Amino acid sequence: MKSQFSEREFEFAFNMEFFRQHRNAIIDFPNIPSQNIEGLVGFDVEFRMNINNIQNSIFFQHKIPNYITNRTRRNGEFIDYFNGSVYYFNIYSRLISNQHQLLYNLANGNENVYYTSPIFYRRESFRTNLFENSILQNTALINVFAIGEIIDEESHRIYYAPGNNVGFFSSIPKNIPIKFNFNNIQYHLISQKIDDTYMENLFYKLKGILHSSEIKFNFPEEIFSLPVSSQCFYILKNYFGLSWILY
Repeated sequence: MKSQFSEREFEFAFNMEFFRQHRNAIIDFPNIPSQNIEGLVGFDVEFRMNINNIQNSIFFQHKIPNYITNRTRRNGEFIDYFNGSVYYFNIYSRLISNQHQLLYNLANGNENVYYTSPIFYRRESFRTNLFENSILQNTALINVFAIGEIIDEESHRIYYAPGNNVGFFSSIPKNIPIKFNFNNIQYHLISQKIDDTYMENLFYKLKGILHSSEIKFNFPEEIFSLPVSSQCFYILKNYFGLSWILY
């Protein structure tokens, strides 16, 4: 059964509640990319936060689920594991979308990039959770880095169920941790030293995003003689519309 509400509706409700609950730690308005820019960066929203004087971002990509109770060849083992019903959302083949690869690149080994997906699908449940401020506690939080890089060209599913801290990545069965507690989200924020090594890694990540998006780009030869921070600024200014970079 498909969700009776749209991804945009869930995204609005989640972002609003997350901002309300964490507003003392959030230090800027949410960064919500336009649809065109989202295709370049992969995420739906970025929250910039300060926890214990450590500043970092947390990125979310929102997914609405399908709810299944009927056993089929594809989902039988998951129906059995979760005792009769399960939620899932799709991660599309990289031939269709490179979203997961962009998110995986962004994660880069930390736990700050997540898929979110509700553990309800009926519109009435959505309305109740919205007005009772219980969207977050009824949302599964899936660490993108725990899923890992997808190297094949197949579509996949993430299966999960209420109250279970283990989900499944399929069609290559793999256990993945599922979180339902956003109150401790700050413990996943890490400090980041901004130096030439960081800027060099950022430069290659930005180039990777451009390659993945198939945007035509051409760097002038003289850019490679500039400091790495200037190389990053060139890409951010000319391809992402950023006017300033401070570090």
